[in-house]
Amino acid sequence: MRKTFIISLCTILLTACQSVQQISIDYMVPAEINFPDGLRRVAVVNNGAPQSTITNNNTIKLITDNSKPEIITYQGNSAIATETLAEALANANYFDEVVICDSVLYSETLQNGQPTLSGEQIRNLLKELDVDFLISVEKLDLQTAQHIRFIPEWNCYRGVVDMKVSPTINIYIPNRNSPLLSINARDSIFWEQLGTNESYVRSRLINTDEMMKEASTFAGTIPMKYMLPHWKTSVRELNTGGSVHMRDAAIYVRENEWEKAFQLWNNAYSRVKNKKQKMRLAYNIALYYEIIDNFDSAIEWAQKAQKFAYEIDKINERDQNSISFYDIPNYVVTTRYLEELKERKEALSKLNIQMKRIQEDF
Repeated sequence: MRKTFIISLCTILLTACQSVQQISIDYMVPAEINFPDGLRRVAVVNNGAPQSTITNNNTIKLITDNSKPEIITYQGNSAIATETLAEALANANYFDEVVICDSVLYSETLQNGQPTLSGEQIRNLLKELDVDFLISVEKLDLQTAQHIRFIPEWNCYRGVVDMKVSPTINIYIPNRNSPLLSINARDSIFWEQLGTNESYVRSRLINTDEMMKEASTFAGTIPMKYMLPHWKTSVRELNTGGSVHMRDAAIYVRENEWEKAFQLWNNAYSRVKNKKQKMRLAYNIALYYEIIDNFDSAIEWAQKAQKFAYEIDKINERDQNSISFYDIPNYVVTTRYLEELKERKEALSKLNIQMKRIQEDF
């Protein structure tokens, strides 16, 4: 398999000798939805309510105490969200064809007495657009909290617009009069402005038109992770100190020469007797196998590391009802990593099925 890893090494302060580093890895994870192979042509339609009319930045309150800003809910621009979603789906090259419907559907659904598309609308759209199924933007809630506050420790004013963006997406297929599936997604976006006085901040904080446009554009990207396989960034810990071979292996990792690093770890593991050193080596070897997508071996070595951690942290001698992370740090770290490996292995079969659609060697 071809895989791209973005690796960055950042020292974290776990020991005085800086013997642990963080590695960021990018890998692909499956979508929550499995689209049947027959659904290859899709139309993205806008069935959202009209955008709310909102006031301008002059109404943003200046907060001078510890009170919380008022939270207000608006309807975003579903037309923009629809266009952004259609563009993102097309750029992903996951479906054979992606079309966008510019028709205004919301008024028709109101006449039908329901917020969703009717069976007749579904059939007509599928026929007119010549597609296998529909993805409809049904709703776009924007929940915002806006305020300006003086920050004494910074000796300046800070204006903030926090927004929770919640698009609702329905998926329609032939021969059904109701949605096959609904996606109720949520994410956050914010804007801020600093300045020496209130008027400066107020005049330069994002205006409402741009805020609605950017939030609605952002909303169109949120459902993608539910519908298509996507890249995820995770952090892994790499043991780097305590011996010459560990430091040399860390250099190989920095140069993306994982095979050479593995040889050093593997040779050292067969020689050392110290449990803590063997735990760290086993952990690194598990990481190597994860990098090359050998999850069975990665889990096997992570279990070895966990077993050593269990003995090092003397878990069998502790009161199980009063154990904290600080009592058993080695066991917590190795167990957490082992669970992540098991989750990745479990997701791999689902990912393989989803990726067959585009026949890509990922």
